[in-house]
Amino acid sequence: MSQKHAQYNFGPPLPDLRPKEDVLEDAIFYGYDLGFRDADINQNNDLGAISKTTSNGESSRTVMGGGRGGFPPLQPSGIGLQRSVLPRMTGGYYDRPILIQIPRNLEPLPLKLRDNPMNLLYFHHFLNHTAKILVPYDDPSSNPFRTVLPQMATRNDHLLTSHRAKLLRQREPEMRIALWVQDIFPVLRLALGDREQIISNTSLATAIMLASLEIISPTAFGYEIPWQTHLNLARDLMRRRLADLRRTSYSLEEDRVCSFLWSWLAYLDVLGSLGGGTGSDPSRSWVLEYTMYNNADDQYEIDCIMGFTTKCVQLLAQVSELARHCDMQRIRSDGQARPEWIPDTDCVRRAQHLERELMESMTQPSHPCRHVQNVEARDRQEMVLMNEAFHWAGLVHIHRRVFGKSSGHADVQGPVQRIFSCTEYVRAGGTAETGFLFPMFTAGCNTLDEDQRSRILERFRSVEGNGMTQVHKARRLMERVWMTGQPWEPLLCTEFIG
Repeated sequence: MSQKHAQYNFGPPLPDLRPKEDVLEDAIFYGYDLGFRDADINQNNDLGAISKTTSNGESSRTVMGGGRGGFPPLQPSGIGLQRSVLPRMTGGYYDRPILIQIPRNLEPLPLKLRDNPMNLLYFHHFLNHTAKILVPYDDPSSNPFRTVLPQMATRNDHLLTSHRAKLLRQREPEMRIALWVQDIFPVLRLALGDREQIISNTSLATAIMLASLEIISPTAFGYEIPWQTHLNLARDLMRRRLADLRRTSYSLEEDRVCSFLWSWLAYLDVLGSLGGGTGSDPSRSWVLEYTMYNNADDQYEIDCIMGFTTKCVQLLAQVSELARHCDMQRIRSDGQARPEWIPDTDCVRRAQHLERELMESMTQPSHPCRHVQNVEARDRQEMVLMNEAFHWAGLVHIHRRVFGKSSGHADVQGPVQRIFSCTEYVRAGGTAETGFLFPMFTAGCNTLDEDQRSRILERFRSVEGNGMTQVHKARRLMERVWMTGQPWEPLLCTEFIG
């Protein structure tokens, strides 16, 4: 590594702080989730999905270990599991019985949850696991995926999810999901087709959830609808929703919900567009609309959904459009970059402006969302470093995809090494590590150092333990970049990098 790259200093090593334990003081206990397979409707014992004890009570019932361990090891022939012992995998989600507690403020639960323990188990799994890994910092009292979205879900059947199946390393229960979503598409088509109808936050949340589910668990509906299609629908609904907010009165609660949905969609849309597409794809100008309309928000506040500031997402949206425009000219139909290609004057001007803006944005003091309380020093520093890493990733995309510089160029390697420096201080296995996926992928594809490739690969395998399919796909794509020597953009198919 050159002296230029080695001089970056991020301070002394951080203390090894233990994560806080979640304590639900005001919740209703329903039983235990022992990790049983969901054999799908008509084959699964839905009424027995939740156990009243911490042991499975039968040796023939298949129990699966979650997390990084995958399946439990097979027992030699003739040696079965004791009836009172649950098979466990060290470090996995199901390494112990999961206590099913539902906060009282979500009661009364809808009939679909009260009458079917399997549905209730899925709902709890979202609260207890999925919601935590969807944000870079999980605060039980302020994580919108654990507060805002469940409140909406208990009032609307469309917002249930099936992420648990992926954690169990099994196929999604297609018939169950089909039954859940059978009414969703007609409702969304009606909402989009009626120009006079006020777009509800529920319709918008449902569209965003569909895109998220397709990213996390492709073909979960039993047939393949690209996540980009769901994202296009959500983007159209968001534009309508923002227009409605400008011309109608709204409550503080509606504004809080819309702010959460804006952050969720902005993250998916901007990272999805940075990952590929064409220059003719829909504009991300809507990302600017809500922040301009709701100008009370601090643009240098680190958004707890995205993991970086509002200013950063605005800049990344512009970087993505410029990069995709240049990709169309820079990359040949065979996937190889044109060595003679140089950007035109307008692209250079826009890129230089964005480069200055990204550097300026990084110099501004950033701080966590105001509603996130009692952030420990280690968590706060991880949030600040994640915000910085996304800025550096934006600079890598400018120099690689707009200016057309090689991975070995100093202007590319400088930001790449800064991303690695940020990553070094992020705890393995924590929620912040999942949020680092896009900067890690960007740095991993452009580093030329074998040791750094090994370290980033280890990080990816750690995040894969969360059970989200897009992480596995991103890792495989990064490995293809290393094997072929090609840029990652033309190799990308349906991967979502984030």
